Amino acid sequence: MSWVDHLVCWFAEYKRSLPWRESNDAYAVWVSEIMLQQTRIEAVLGYYQRFMRAFPTVEALAGAPLERVLKLWEGLGYYSRARNLHKAAQQIVERGGFPRTSAELQTLAGIGEYTAGAIAAIAFGEPALAIDGNVMRVVSRLYALEEDVLLASSRKHVKELLLQVYPKNRASDFVQGLMELGELVCIPKTPRCESCPLQTDCQALARGLQTRLPLRVPKTKQRLEHRIVCIVQKEGKVLLFQRPQEGLLQGLWEYPNVLAAEPKKARSALKETYGIDLKPLELMGKAEHVYTHIRWQMQFFRAEAGSDFAAARRPYRWATREELRQDIMLPTAFKKIDWEEWS
Repeated sequence: MSWVDHLVCWFAEYKRSLPWRESNDAYAVWVSEIMLQQTRIEAVLGYYQRFMRAFPTVEALAGAPLERVLKLWEGLGYYSRARNLHKAAQQIVERGGFPRTSAELQTLAGIGEYTAGAIAAIAFGEPALAIDGNVMRVVSRLYALEEDVLLASSRKHVKELLLQVYPKNRASDFVQGLMELGELVCIPKTPRCESCPLQTDCQALARGLQTRLPLRVPKTKQRLEHRIVCIVQKEGKVLLFQRPQEGLLQGLWEYPNVLAAEPKKARSALKETYGIDLKPLELMGKAEHVYTHIRWQMQFFRAEAGSDFAAARRPYRWATREELRQDIMLPTAFKKIDWEEWS
């Protein structure tokens, strides 16, 4: 048998039981693929099940308020995924159903080549590819490709190799099998070659290169940012401002905060950013939060706000703890202080 036959037979026998694999429903596949971007399966399972209970169909998702969608996404991060999911659901309803090809799926908000390929292959059986880091690693070892997998030229090469062997009548098993093999067996650093169905086909294993491949150029270091975060309270509520509709955490609610290492240097920046006088008073605690390219070192201060909210430069609101728990999407970075303890 070819390595493709070995792979699809292995997947048919050993594939994990996951809730989105209970059917080949395009909606279920789509939601799972969006959630799994930048997120481990173990972390996604609970979110996926809650999300699907709340929005069992694409029509239910399209008709839901965005705030509700964001609230159910809370903690998964990369919130533009949730916004695009909501927008794309509305696009699907407007057009009368799911597009069935990879090319058409890429016209929807938030769906790129990888996600479109996964949906088209798994839900509709189209001979499309879904090439992510797991697939790049598997193919790099299988063919002993000594080239930087982060380069576009390497991805193109892998795509060409896979198209040459694609089993058009087993699209779903082939695409999912590559993903599964990369997640469970052909893992980074210490691949489980003894358990691999492709061990007799793997050129890296034959040449002793399995722990050296794939090749990667070191990532750029994360940028460090010092932030002063203000907790302003009034009558059991806390002051929130809405972030701009572009950039990091777009449109979400936040405690007022600015780039600064010391509170005395933050006051003018706070007024410039939010339009009202915010005065940091007492240190409540420190915390760190890491994004893909940025690391925030935060100092949380109890603060006072000037009374002239008419000059506010961003939408604001006063929120109770219950509203934060049930209705308002607060980024995880700002949950690292319990402001009620300082009431």
